[in-house]
Amino acid sequence: MDVAPQIQTRPDPLSSENTTQKRRAGCTLTCLLFAVLVMVGWFLRPLIFNVFPPIGLFSGLWFIPLFGMLVLLFLALWWRAWLGVVALGIMALAAGFQMRLLQLPQEAIQTDSAFSVLTMNVAAKNAIKETTIGWLQTSPADVILLQESFPPGYGQFPEQIESLVAAYPEQRIQYTPLGYRGNTTLSVFPILETEGFEPESPFTRVVLTINERPIVIYNVSLATPFSELHSDDVLSLLQEYDTTRRNEQIQTLLTRLESETLPYIVAGDFNMNDLDPMYDLIAAQMTDSFRESGSGSGVTWPASSFSGLPEFLPPLFRLDYIWHSAELCTTHTEVPEGTGSDHLPVRAEFDWCEV
Repeated sequence: MDVAPQIQTRPDPLSSENTTQKRRAGCTLTCLLFAVLVMVGWFLRPLIFNVFPPIGLFSGLWFIPLFGMLVLLFLALWWRAWLGVVALGIMALAAGFQMRLLQLPQEAIQTDSAFSVLTMNVAAKNAIKETTIGWLQTSPADVILLQESFPPGYGQFPEQIESLVAAYPEQRIQYTPLGYRGNTTLSVFPILETEGFEPESPFTRVVLTINERPIVIYNVSLATPFSELHSDDVLSLLQEYDTTRRNEQIQTLLTRLESETLPYIVAGDFNMNDLDPMYDLIAAQMTDSFRESGSGSGVTWPASSFSGLPEFLPPLFRLDYIWHSAELCTTHTEVPEGTGSDHLPVRAEFDWCEV
């Protein structure tokens, strides 16, 4: 029986090369579009947030574009799409520079005029946690600014938090209706004046003398961008999300600072991520200490299961800040470990600088 000879065909090198080129071109185009989309989105933040404010709910998910960039970078290197590699590299450098992610941590410089400030939302509800009290007794800073403090003995309106008198003899407590945000200012320096300690004030103001020089400290706790009744599902949260009240409080604070004649520090829980356009408005008037002398993302929430979210979830949003006027400089700013609150503290080392 005759058997027809089998003809073996060799792969066409031209066809294989064309396929490789098509994949390389497609990868390059995808990388370019991705980089352009991310960069345009960054510059259009004010417009996007104003048209659709709930986008702020997703502003802490910055790691998603980062993950996408890493995947595309791997593919671009695999297919040798060098133009795509360059585009992604430029995007990464621009983002790192803009968010100061490339900035290395600085060592605190101790001088005779240096002092430190720490801010933390302690989420106390009815009483400050014992772990937080114990940590504060170690004197982690010269001035401590607490939000949602509701100190022990809240209903009795104590003049001081007795367990912290030894570490911080100067104390000013704002009493508010339970469920709102009472601020507490603790200081090793003399407090000369107070302002804004009315129950509904979003900030309190004290005048201190530090090394015989007066300085103003604003302790800030701004409204959350949600209704009083928090929903569990994402769709309801999107419908409830409203930054109007918080933005009005920021405008009130900035207007008050325009008439401030003394050097000042403004710190606390702003309930605002640093991707929010309101951040740019504040940064135009004063300096962000963490961006000046810190390193990394500076995220402070959620810090524990106390937030109602899973414990394995890392901090995603930067809600807590320390700002300052031009007469002051920070030599080191950091986000220390948590002490049981759903917010991480922020600590800054200050000194006077020549203006």
